[in-house]
Amino acid sequence: MEDTATKQVRIAPRAIRNLLAVQAGGIISRLAFVAFNIIAVRMLGKEKFGLWSLIFVLLGIGYAIVDFGLDPLTIRDIARNRSNLKEYLSTLFGIKLCLSLLALPVLFIASHILSDSPESYKLILLAAPLLMFTALEGPFASALRALERMHLTSLVDTAYTCLQVASGICLLFLGFKIGALLGAYIFWAFWRWLTYYLIIRKDVGLIRPGLDKSIAKYLLSNSYIFAILGVLAFIHFRVDTLMLARMKSYEVVGIYAAPYKLLEPIMFASISINMVLMPTVSSMLVTSKESLRRVIESIVRILAAISFPVLLLMGYYARDIVLLVFGEAYAPSSSILRIFCVICALAFAFTPFRVLILNSTYTKKFGVFLLFNTALNISLNLILIPKYSFVGAGIATFITFGIDSVVRYLFATRIFDGRRPDIHVALIKLIVAVGLMWLTLTVTGFAPLVLQVLLAVLVYVSAFFLLSSIKKSEITFLLTARRET
Repeated sequence: MEDTATKQVRIAPRAIRNLLAVQAGGIISRLAFVAFNIIAVRMLGKEKFGLWSLIFVLLGIGYAIVDFGLDPLTIRDIARNRSNLKEYLSTLFGIKLCLSLLALPVLFIASHILSDSPESYKLILLAAPLLMFTALEGPFASALRALERMHLTSLVDTAYTCLQVASGICLLFLGFKIGALLGAYIFWAFWRWLTYYLIIRKDVGLIRPGLDKSIAKYLLSNSYIFAILGVLAFIHFRVDTLMLARMKSYEVVGIYAAPYKLLEPIMFASISINMVLMPTVSSMLVTSKESLRRVIESIVRILAAISFPVLLLMGYYARDIVLLVFGEAYAPSSSILRIFCVICALAFAFTPFRVLILNSTYTKKFGVFLLFNTALNISLNLILIPKYSFVGAGIATFITFGIDSVVRYLFATRIFDGRRPDIHVALIKLIVAVGLMWLTLTVTGFAPLVLQVLLAVLVYVSAFFLLSSIKKSEITFLLTARRET
């Protein structure tokens, strides 16, 4: 029988391989979106860009309803049991079609509540097919991810994202506005859904929308907790935009949304990591919990080592980046960019804990916490936005996300039967290395920008590898000896 060490050696590289496959395409896709957003910010202006951002926040609410937790459930179920795949996907197809139709009136009502602009109502209705095609793509893309065919999902997503972005940029330069941009997005969303459908059809045969009662009952009864978590998580992280639109203006939303769009690649990278890790975590949680703990520890350390220095550089040069990318009109966005950099670093590094919770028996308890944390976020926004505008919204998100990160770690400890994920020492070393990097940037402020960055990166890498060579046992010995002295 395969021992724990052998299993860890075999499974961990597979998880890393899948992660790299998705991230390779994800980097290209997100850089393309950054390019589009930079152009859109300048050509649409603050007010129109704020409206564009609000439309996609509302579409996000609609998608959280349409998804109903079915995509993560699909990945979990197919990763554990691949039998009856055709009937399973047929029922998912039918459920998603019904939920898409139910989400449309919710979107229209939400647009009326959040805005008095007739233009926003029309654009939301125009965007409805985009929501539908994105939702219908979910079962087939999730099935491919569960089967660990990450190279295919990465290729399809990257290709169609680049086509979407290229079309959008061309339309902007030709003088078209938001309606035409949405039309281009809808066109490519249809073809992306069709591509996923044809790939799955080649493997399992023709799939028609269906509603097998037993499968539908199982799916809806098991997905609702994922749905609740998804809706709460979305509200938690995007309610600030909705409240700014209602309490302030589209222009304020534009200032707030600009740095968010700049960091969107990192935000979406954490979502991609969720999808990639889901099959591995789902199976290992049942077969080898101790091996899973070590895999999670390794991935958290790697993600933190990558994200912390990159986001420190972005935060340090926030004002320069905002002025260079968006222009003088968006100068106030620099303070929000700094706040978002810290949030992104935590989100990126700690995302494996979220995947772990979603696959555990603690999802309902985590849902209760998320409900209270979302209520706290809304309360803080109600208090801070009237006084501090978009900065208040950023502070509210920072506070509640910090709480969320700590609680995720505590839940992970409970899932591993009281054994804490061994990341403390690694994070302390990383913080020291990042601190030295920040100190280097401060001391070399007189030097040219390129030289500053190169020196800071060199100091970080040197400190990181030097500190990594110090074993945990040596640190523990020193601390123990000091206490005894």
